[in-house]
Amino acid sequence: MQLLPPRVTKVLSRASVGISSTLNAVARSPRLQMLVLCCGVTLLATSLVADHRRVEAELDALGDQVEIFVVTNEIDAGDALDHTNVMQTFVPRRFRVASAVDDVAGLVATHSLVPGDVITTSNTSDGDETIIPDGWRGLTIDAGPLAERLAPGAIVDVMANGTFLVEGARVIDVVRDSRSVLIAVPQDRVVAVADAASVGLAVLAIAN
Repeated sequence: MQLLPPRVTKVLSRASVGISSTLNAVARSPRLQMLVLCCGVTLLATSLVADHRRVEAELDALGDQVEIFVVTNEIDAGDALDHTNVMQTFVPRRFRVASAVDDVAGLVATHSLVPGDVITTSNTSDGDETIIPDGWRGLTIDAGPLAERLAPGAIVDVMANGTFLVEGARVIDVVRDSRSVLIAVPQDRVVAVADAASVGLAVLAIAN
């Protein structure tokens, strides 16, 4: 085992004696104890202030904060949105989803949602969205297991053989027992969707 040089050993010994003397002095003096405590509190406060300013600077660099609504508890298709399953939070404007809603009053989920999902116009609807729009036509499609996740007002895409027939079709009604879904599609796409549905090729995909 290699020993430290005598000079180093002497310096360490003196330092140890000095530290021990200082600790003993603090232990015997309430005034010194209070001074040490004040210094510790001051250092902690300085550190917290610096951290707070750093966080503020980072948030400022991200730009203005805007509100969004996010899911807090699991929501089934057709459930109403309120303070029991949704909360308001704020994010930098650049991170806000373009389709995020400004208010959840009167909205219902158009398909199943899980905690953390952002409430958007694509996953919610109100009563007016279950009416077939002018110039559109209603068609019934077998949605299979997906029917359990849909509710009137949901926005879906219609596909066949890997090709989009309609993007942004609207669910008007869901008959879960038969897994059939009444959807509204633009009039100029009715024939294509009907032909695909008649031979079992039409499938629905939830639009984001």
